[in-house]
Order: sequence, then structure tokens, then C-alpha cells
Amino acid sequence: MALPLPLRAALLGAATLGLVGGLIGLLLGLDAYPPTTWFAVIEIGLPAAILGALIGAAAGSIAWTYRRVRRGRALPHRQDGRRTPIRVCRCPAVDC
Repeated sequence: MALPLPLRAALLGAATLGLVGGLIGLLLGLDAYPPTTWFAVIEIGLPAAILGALIGAAAGSIAWTYRRVRRGRALPHRQDGRRTPIRVCRCPAVDC
């Protein structure tokens, strides 16, 4: 089962920034006090993963919306499947 684009982007962003944040936390933890290194990994890696998920979800939502608008699926459709023309004015006498 394929995941929707915003969810895929959120998972990719969380994994990427979580990994980078975890590595930075590991290096900082080893430099500061080696017995508490894993706490530094969690302290830096977890917020980085959450931030990556938020950024990824936003980017995925923008890309998903752009694709829908680009393909014309955001416009209203008639029952027969044809697209309804967009009216510029509301005047029923003139076909704008």
C-alpha cells in the first residue's frame, strides 16, 4: 500500500533530520561526558526528527496541492466527468 505524498515526505524528513541530529548528539555527548552520551543523542536527535517531520509534511502538502492543481483536479466537475468552466462574472446573460 502506497503512502500519500505528505506522509512519505514527513517520514523521510523525520528520518533524515533525526539521523543527523542523533549523530550530532553523539559527537557532542562524547565530547562533554561519555557516560551520558545516549541522553545527548536523544536530546538533540528527537527534536530534530520532529522538526524534520514538520518540514517534510509541509513540503509534501505543497507538492501534493501543486500536482492536483496542475492536473486540473482541483476544479469542480460535472456529473458526466467534464470540467465546469470557470466564470469570471456572475451575469447570466453574458457567457464570460
